[in-house]
This record gives sequence, C-alpha cells and structure tokens, in this order.
Amino acid sequence: MIALRNLEQSYSHGVSKTFVLRQIDIDVKEGEFLSIMGPSGAGKSTLLHILGMHDSAWSGEFEFHGYAVHAMKPKERAKLHKQYIGCVSELPLARRPDGLRKPGDPALIPQRQPLRARLDRLRLP
Repeated sequence: MIALRNLEQSYSHGVSKTFVLRQIDIDVKEGEFLSIMGPSGAGKSTLLHILGMHDSAWSGEFEFHGYAVHAMKPKERAKLHKQYIGCVSELPLARRPDGLRKPGDPALIPQRQPLRARLDRLRLP
C-alpha cells in the first residue's frame, strides 16, 4: 500500500544542507497500523506531510496503492490525494465498513457552532 525508498528532505542554508529526513525506507501493507515517534524536530510532521501528499519538496521514491507518487505531476498527485485520502472530515466515513456515521460523529457537527455546543454534541448519552 505504501512504500518509501531512500526518501529524503533537506533545506539549503547557503552552501550547507540540513536534512530533515534522510534515507527513509518504509513498507506499510494494507490493514497494518504503525506509529511515528521521535523527539521534537525529528521529522515526524514532515514525513506525514509527504505521506499526505501535501509536500513535494523531497527526493526518493514514494509508491501509494501502486501509484508512483514520486513521478507524478502536482495535479495528478492532488487527484490521487482526493481519491484515497480526502479531507479530515471524511475520515470517519472512510473508516467505517458500513459507511454510516453515528450521531455525535465530529464530521456531522457544523464547525460554525460555538465550541460549547460542539462539545455537548460529542458527549455520549
């Protein structure tokens, strides 16, 4: 499902380079869960931005569901992102096999409501 080979991201500072990620190799199979841990500044958020296809300033190979993300143009990457990842409010729907949302699901609570009203709707009966 996800394969990273020699993934790297760095920032240039004049003649020097600071690596945020260096030579990352990961294989994640369908149905597998993993956690990303490390100290502040270790590159956790950077890796998640790359996996979410929000960042394109990296080198290496990134395959997602058989698609070579590293070889895609930005518009193709955006289409792939929308097809498989969607947006945060769609995640609860994607995770439930029956495709139904339960009352109190955060995705069903309008964000324009005051915080107190949203929190009240999340409480279980």
